[in-house]
Amino acid sequence: MAGQEDDGCVVFALSPRLSATLAEAEQPELERAATAWSRRRKEDGEIIDGEVAKSILSGLAALAGTARSRGEGAYCWVA
Repeated sequence: MAGQEDDGCVVFALSPRLSATLAEAEQPELERAATAWSRRRKEDGEIIDGEVAKSILSGLAALAGTARSRGEGAYCWVA
């Protein structure tokens, strides 16, 4: 985690390993990960729709792939 802004936003830096894993993941792997993520969050009382989770992971994987192809790191800013 890179830090928390005054407005409550948090920035997470993706490790090189996580970025590489996301960038190389095929759609079925992302879908399985999204399903598992959604299920774990539900167990903790937070509902994340499975389709939303798939969309988030797919988008993050695409961003990680773009960053990796440019030799850059990736981060996620959460509001």
